[in-house]
Amino acid sequence: MITLPTDCLYQVFQHFKDDLKTLHSCLLSNRTCCELIIPILWSNPWKLIQKKKSTPEYRLCLISLLSTLLSCLPSESKQLLHKHVKWTSHRIFLNYITYCRSLDFNSIWDMIDVVIAQHPIKNIVGQEICKMIILQSTKITQMIISEMSYSFFNNLSLNDSQSLSHLNEFEYEINEDSNSLTFYNLTNVCKNISNFTIFLRTTPSESFIDLIKSQNSIKFMDINFKYEPSSKFINSLFLHANTLTHLYVSCNRESTFFKIFSVHHTFSNLRFLKYHVYNDFDDFDDDDDDYGDDDDNDSDAQNSQSNKMMNLSFPNLEILELDGQTPFSYIIIAQIIQGTQGKLERIYMSYRIHYINLIINQSILRSCQNLKVLTTFVTKDTINVVLAILTSCRNLEGIALYSRTDEIYSILNHLSLHPLKNLDNLKFNITDSCWNFSTKNLELFLKSLKKEELVKKLNISLIYKQIDIYLKNKIIDLFETYYLKGIIASYFIEDENDVIYEYDDWQRLL
Repeated sequence: MITLPTDCLYQVFQHFKDDLKTLHSCLLSNRTCCELIIPILWSNPWKLIQKKKSTPEYRLCLISLLSTLLSCLPSESKQLLHKHVKWTSHRIFLNYITYCRSLDFNSIWDMIDVVIAQHPIKNIVGQEICKMIILQSTKITQMIISEMSYSFFNNLSLNDSQSLSHLNEFEYEINEDSNSLTFYNLTNVCKNISNFTIFLRTTPSESFIDLIKSQNSIKFMDINFKYEPSSKFINSLFLHANTLTHLYVSCNRESTFFKIFSVHHTFSNLRFLKYHVYNDFDDFDDDDDDYGDDDDNDSDAQNSQSNKMMNLSFPNLEILELDGQTPFSYIIIAQIIQGTQGKLERIYMSYRIHYINLIINQSILRSCQNLKVLTTFVTKDTINVVLAILTSCRNLEGIALYSRTDEIYSILNHLSLHPLKNLDNLKFNITDSCWNFSTKNLELFLKSLKKEELVKKLNISLIYKQIDIYLKNKIIDLFETYYLKGIIASYFIEDENDVIYEYDDWQRLL
């Protein structure tokens, strides 16, 4: 029997870190495997348990995990809890807590909430478990604080916790209840948080703003603005503008988007930018325009300012995703595209901005010669610009377009005459309410591919609102013919009502 070195085995097991069943089977095989797998399983036990949330064994898994955690508690904590909670302590062969890398207050609350009914006791149990993890873990890299778990955090002493000095991922939901939390102790310990996920539902506390300011290098930010942010908070975020590589902004006021890019114009290392705007005005108090020490103008003035030119610079931006349910600050988006200096490779653009995206498509034409993936909406007003993009961007590998039938004919004719040799994904979401599609243009396009030496076979998708079954079968027959000829790698044709999308994911190429 061939025996792999332990470091090789560890790499193999890491590959299955999210596959609880496989790891559990391997764990039982021998002592070496057990010693290698236990640290992987216990690095984030909450994530593994959450995978069973919709299964019948979920509650049993939570009871088992809680029982193990309680059995790991130091004797003084056990004595405290035995007054309130009765459980059977079992012998622990390894100190599992030393391997824990995630302090997920929210998951700990969920676990206790399912198992223990009495509310005051939940806080006591949660605080003791969290305190144990902080004191016994050798390295905590992730912290998640939200909703009911605030009470766990507020009663912890963090000053001398060396395990938290390794923290690099922080998720926090900021609402009225959470603003009683104090982060000054955490600020003294944690200087290397590189990944922030923030749900902003009210003005953040001064101590949290100081936590953001004190970090050495923030690379990833995912911020959901359900509250108009103050300039002080925005400034704290973008002290790190030149270390950011990923930025995801979700908000329900376009003035927020403008506020961000009016504060800082240069993001020298940003590679991924995603902007999502939605209608959710119930979360706002529209009569409340006072944001602390903010000297910002009201939203109308900011929307007016958003039409002004700004010298935005994103010299390393590679991926831009735009999605929303309201009109975008499209002047700023056009300026972002122009500020990428030709580095932009992928643009994912939601159909909802079709009625204002001419200026955006014009910016793509001028500034994105190296584009590999394009998604956009095509109208009779933008078709010429889109065709010019297809002519200019010869490295395109994927195209996903929302369009009416007439514009699809034009695009297929163009691609027949000017084929893209790297194109391997083509996707149309047809916006006509009733699709009466001629297959002639489609067949000419597929014939043209047969003549070309393509780098890859084509994956093609058609999504429609309504179609005659005879026409659908005719298109499927055509696709099948070219599949058998080795031109098409895969094809997909479906009613949009029957397509299961991921969040804002229509444009993801099959």
